[in-house]
Amino acid sequence: DDLVRCLICNNSSFEGRIISVDKVVTSELAVKQKEKTISRNKQEVENKDPGSNRYIKLKGLPWKATEKEIAEFLVGCSIVGSVVIINNEAGKPSGDAVAKLLEKNDLDRAIMCNNKSLHERFVGVEETDSDTYIKHVKKVDKVKNEENNFLHLKGLVWSATGEDIKKFLNDCNVKEVVLTTNDRGKPSGDAFVHLDNEGDVQKALAHNREYLRERFVIVEEIYKAQYIRETQGGFEPSTAKDNITKSYSDCLVRLGNLPLTSSESDIQSFLIDV
Repeated sequence: DDLVRCLICNNSSFEGRIISVDKVVTSELAVKQKEKTISRNKQEVENKDPGSNRYIKLKGLPWKATEKEIAEFLVGCSIVGSVVIINNEAGKPSGDAVAKLLEKNDLDRAIMCNNKSLHERFVGVEETDSDTYIKHVKKVDKVKNEENNFLHLKGLVWSATGEDIKKFLNDCNVKEVVLTTNDRGKPSGDAFVHLDNEGDVQKALAHNREYLRERFVIVEEIYKAQYIRETQGGFEPSTAKDNITKSYSDCLVRLGNLPLTSSESDIQSFLIDV
C-alpha cells in the first residue's frame, strides 16, 4: 500500500519542481550500494597508503620455489612483509606470487628481474595493483586470533538461494549466507558463508567439489578480514554506514529532480500519506 501511495506522488509539484517517483529494482540498489561502499573504501586505503601502486606479480615460478628464494631472486628490492605464493584450488603452488614493495625504486629494480631464471625457469615480473595483492593475501596475512569461521563458495548455479546453501552444508551450523552479484546485478555464482565455529569449517571443507544441483561447488576457507572486504566493502558491521544490505524490501522508490536544498524531513512531508 505504501508503494502505491508513493507512486501516486509521481509528477507532483514540490517547491515549484515536478518530482518523479519510480519503483526501484532491488538488485539495482544492491549494486549501487556495493559500488559506493567499495569505491569509498578503496579511496581511503589509497589515501592512507601512498605506496599503493608498488605491487608486483611474478609468473612462471617453479613449484618448489620458496618465499625466501623468490625474495632473493628480486635482487636489491625491499619487500614489505613476505612474498605471497598463490596456491591453486587444490592448495598447491600455482607458479604465481605477489609482493608489496617499499619504494618506487624497488619497483624499478623488480621489473629489471623480468625474464630472469630461477631453478632453470624464466620468471615473468610485472607491476600489479593493490586489489590483486589484497585478493591473494587473505590467509597468509591472517591476523592473530582472527576468526576463521568463514567460507567462500564458488561455481554456484545462478538460481541458488541461501536455503540451498544451508542444505548443501547440511552438517554445519550456518550463521549467515551472503550471495554476491555482478556489475549488472545478476548472481555471480559466488557466496560467502559465516559458520558458527572452526569445527563447522572442517565439516564444510569436506563438501568441496560436491554437487549442488547440476554444478559442483568449490569450498574455500577464508578469514574474517576477507569476508568483511567481500561482503561489506571492507567495513566492520559495527562501523559501516553504507555497508551492503543482505536483503531489501520490494517497496523501494527513487525520487528524481529534487531541489538541491531538500532535506529528509522535506521528502517525508512530500510523501506525507506514506
